[in-house]
Amino acid sequence: MNHVIYPAVVFPPDPEAGHVGVTIPGININTSGETVEAAIQDAAAILQEVLDDLSAAGETPPEPFSYEAACTEGAKDNGLVAYIQAILPGRNIRVNIMLPEGLLKRIDAIAPNRSAFLAEGALHKLRHG
Repeated sequence: MNHVIYPAVVFPPDPEAGHVGVTIPGININTSGETVEAAIQDAAAILQEVLDDLSAAGETPPEPFSYEAACTEGAKDNGLVAYIQAILPGRNIRVNIMLPEGLLKRIDAIAPNRSAFLAEGALHKLRHG
């Protein structure tokens, strides 16, 4: 399993909204949360979705910014650098699983590709609980 670490810039709470902002430079992720932890967790979830989507489209994810570049980005609004880890999707691996026969028949009735159907379902569950 390949991990990648992207620097994120955490901005202090907005005086009006009271939310903490987080941006991941170079990958166009901007989010916020009521706490630093919530904002970083949201940014991490979005980062993982972006990496999964890029992989599904056959695209290579952008290289993480350097610490220095992230500091430059963060210095604009008193931001601090944090690091967010994600898992690079990688190649497909054959697995053997057991499913009830009736469930398998239902899947086959609607899905032209079992593996893609199960992978999409797993990603949906991981993203949305």
